[in-house]
Order: sequence, then C-alpha cells, then structure tokens
Amino acid sequence: MIESIYLLDYFPWLKSYISIISFLAPIIGGGELGVIAVAFLFSRSLSDFILISFFSFLGMTAIDSFWFFIAKSKLVTKIKNWKMETGNSQTLY
Repeated sequence: MIESIYLLDYFPWLKSYISIISFLAPIIGGGELGVIAVAFLFSRSLSDFILISFFSFLGMTAIDSFWFFIAKSKLVTKIKNWKMETGNSQTLY
C-alpha cells in the first residue's frame, strides 16, 4: 500500500506557519505551481486545505496587483518612452 507523505510529519513546527507559507508560495513559487505544491504537501484535512486555498488566493491577488500597478507607474512609462539618440545610430529596417 502507498503511504502518504506529509511535510508536517517530518516538520511539525511548520503547522503554525501554514498561512504565511501559503501566502508566499504563489509569490516565490511562480503562481499556481507553488499553490499546488503547498496544497499537496501540507493539507491533511479539509480545514488545512481551505486555509491554504484562502491565503494562496490572497498571495496570487497581491502579486498580480503588484505587477499591474508597476506596469502603470510613471517610472515604467518613462523607461518605455526613453530613447537614446546618438550621432552614429542607424535605423534597422
């Protein structure tokens, strides 16, 4: 029979950090991939799964909002419009 492997069996002190880990997983782990990994490794019960899903949703919303507001900022707009003109430059067609 296949035995289930949970990280909480090996690291029981992580139980108190599930909400922080599930919030940071989409930010550090690349979105859905981080959420899926955390959900499979840490969820032993339905309450853990709901907690992980909620905080992962908050983490994904936070990182998506961050990238949206960065793209709309004045600094990025200036960088997009910035053109360096030199006397030796040529236009490529």
